[in-house]
Order: sequence, then structure tokens, then C-alpha cells
Amino acid sequence: WLIANDADLELFSLQNTDYFGKTDAELAEFTDPIYKEAFLLCVETDEKSWQAKTLSRGNEVIPTVNGTKKVYDVIKVPLFKSDGARKGLVVLGRDITERKQAEEEIKIARERLGITNSILRHDITNDLIVINSAVNLFNIEHDPKMLSEIQKQVQKSLDLIERHREQESFIDSHSNLKKIELVPMLNNIIKDFDGIEISISGKGTVYGDNEISSVFENLINNSINHGKATKVDIEINPNEELCEIKVRDNGSGIPDEIKYNVFDKGFFSGESGHTGIGLYVVEQTIRNYGGNIFVEDNQPSGAVFVISLRKGISR
Repeated sequence: WLIANDADLELFSLQNTDYFGKTDAELAEFTDPIYKEAFLLCVETDEKSWQAKTLSRGNEVIPTVNGTKKVYDVIKVPLFKSDGARKGLVVLGRDITERKQAEEEIKIARERLGITNSILRHDITNDLIVINSAVNLFNIEHDPKMLSEIQKQVQKSLDLIERHREQESFIDSHSNLKKIELVPMLNNIIKDFDGIEISISGKGTVYGDNEISSVFENLINNSINHGKATKVDIEINPNEELCEIKVRDNGSGIPDEIKYNVFDKGFFSGESGHTGIGLYVVEQTIRNYGGNIFVEDNQPSGAVFVISLRKGISR
């Protein structure tokens, strides 16, 4: 039999009286099916542990009443009568969910730091090789041009260090974002658009989350529904720090007088305008990623939405 404390009652959404006079097997049947597996996870233990009269310990993921899951450090101590018969089980659980989350965040941070340091070492080493060669040439030929080359490479290394410092600061403040490869994500989106020609050029990796798909879905829908476009070209152009994505269409374009309003909440124009929420959501999502978006004219007709996002670091 088992007696529960307040934490058990909250975890399994039961009344204390529900436990009295019941074996662990009966309690497992008594609980809601959603929690039955979690309950058995808590109370069951290896038969060898019973025979050896030892405790067992491990981390277990338990579903809670509100639908979330928590990680518990669980210790199970079997109890026996003098004749060796099973009497009961003491289960001690400590909520370590936050600790596990912190450990995972530290692991991710270490991986990112390792990549950043690897890139930094590689690039600065290359710069130092150039500087060393320029110094040797200057010592031999006394060519003043070599001094300019040395100065240029030193400044390049300093700029590189500053870019990596900014990158680390961005990652620290956006720990919820992950690296997303743009081409596979875009290919998954465009297969659902029929009757319009969509092309993708270039490739790149950016920081975002699952909502990034909706950004490009909204932009393509905007080109089709409002601009009456028949063709959309998506260009990906990464540079040292950012990744620029241009979504071009051959539609009717956006008049100059409303270009600065299209991202406003509730703004819409023309007969095809609806709630005015689509482009507002697009801009807010991009800003949440630490990026920027604006619109300009395409040639000879249509619109170009230009997105800048932080480039995902890679080895």
C-alpha cells in the first residue's frame, strides 16, 4: 500500500483518501488512463531489486495534470515483512525539471561557443599567416606597401573579433532560437502552392523558430492574393554576419503612398485587403528574431520584400 503526500496528490490529481487500503497495482488501475503509465513508472521496480532488498534510482519523465511533463529524480525503496514477503514501496521524488532544462541550455551554449571559437581560430590564423608573409617581405624588400597590407589584415582580424562578440551576444539573448536551413524549409512550403511559378536561388542558414515558415507563406500568399502575381523568386544571399532573403514577385506592386504602412496592424488597402494582420505578423516575427524587413519595387513590375536575419554560424 502507499500513502501520498501533497506533491503526489497534485501530480496525479487524486484525493488522499483515494490511496487508503489500496495496493500499488490497484492504484494504477484506479488512476486516470492518462496517468496510469506514469504511476506504474513510479511504483514498479526490478524484481531483482526486490529480492536483493536494495533501492533503485533514476530520472523519470512524469506527465502532470495540466498536460506538461516534469522530470523527477526518483528513489524507490522496497519494504518487506520479516518472512521476506513484499509489504510496500517507498517512492521519493525530487522535481529536477528546471535543472535539466538548464543543463540542456548549457550544452547548447557550449556547442555554439565551440563552433564560434573554431571559426575564430581558423580565420584569425589565416590573417596572421598573411601578416607574417607581409612582414617577411617588408624585411627583405622594404616595400612600404607591405605596411599597408599588415595594417589592413590587423584591422580585418579586429573586425572579425568584434563580429563574433556581437554574434555571441545575440545568441545569449535569443537562446530560444535554433538554426534553420532555408532551402529545405522553403521547398517544404512551396510544394503546397499550385498555379504559380516559384523559384529558389542561393542557400543559407538563419536563426529562427517554427514560426518562420508562416513568414514566407504569408509573403507568397500576399503576392498571389493582393498582387495577382504569377511568379515568385526567392533569393538567398548570406554575407559575413547576416543572411538577406529577397522575395520578388511580378504582380501589381505596392503603391509608394502605402509602402510605409503595409506592416501596420489593421492596415489594408484595395478590394483584396482583409484584416490587415498578415504582414503585421510577418514583421513582428522577423523582429522577434532580431531581424528586419522592408518592401521596395521590383522591375519591371511587382514588389520585393527584403528580409535580413542573423546568419547561423557553422563550421
